[in-house]
Amino acid sequence: MKPGWLIEYLWGEPFLAVYLLAVIFSLWKYRKYYDTPLRFLPVLLMYTLLTELMGMIIRDNAEYSLNLTEFYFNNNWLIFNIYNLIFFLYFLYVYRLYLQRDRWKKIAWAGTAVFVLTSGINALMEDFRIVSQLYSYTVGGLWMILLSGAYLYQQWKLRFQIPQRRNLLVWISLGILVFYTGYLPIKYLRFSIVTMDSDASLALLRTFHLGLIYFMYGSFLLGFLLLKRMKKPQGS
Repeated sequence: MKPGWLIEYLWGEPFLAVYLLAVIFSLWKYRKYYDTPLRFLPVLLMYTLLTELMGMIIRDNAEYSLNLTEFYFNNNWLIFNIYNLIFFLYFLYVYRLYLQRDRWKKIAWAGTAVFVLTSGINALMEDFRIVSQLYSYTVGGLWMILLSGAYLYQQWKLRFQIPQRRNLLVWISLGILVFYTGYLPIKYLRFSIVTMDSDASLALLRTFHLGLIYFMYGSFLLGFLLLKRMKKPQGS
């Protein structure tokens, strides 16, 4: 790759700069949540940025292909499939700890089991190395919508006892809820429209997708900016 490739990618894909800002802010405020289940968040955010960069490098440079078959030289689904597994499992873990009612904790445990089972079946049905794991992603996204919504509702009921605008997980949950509510339909549409080869439609979906990314990471950044000392979940 030519010198300055990183700046070129950051300039050409502004959402990468938002990812980088999220990493910086997460480290800046780390002392306010370092002993909570969110302590792994800077690692996850850095991993997100690196995954996107690796995906673009593989897509644009045949010499970095992950596949021996020349036909799939720019296929980067392997790294994104692995990333999605880690992302969903991490937040299933976080919500399992922060949801207070036993019923919701059990639902979060059930969500983890269902997601792992679906991921295994999806990998058997479609090659994990070269095909987007659509069923696994859909199940993971649906659990994110359910559990982030449940957490927001839980905290909304506590709003008169405990101010919520300085709660980092509230802002993270808002971003996750909006992103997956908006993006899951796009995930299906992208697959059907790719078959139809409609460039205009794909461009429109990409614009909407980017808007959802900016909203989610904007929520993360606002959460870091407003963050007060994060509390450990009850019973931890």
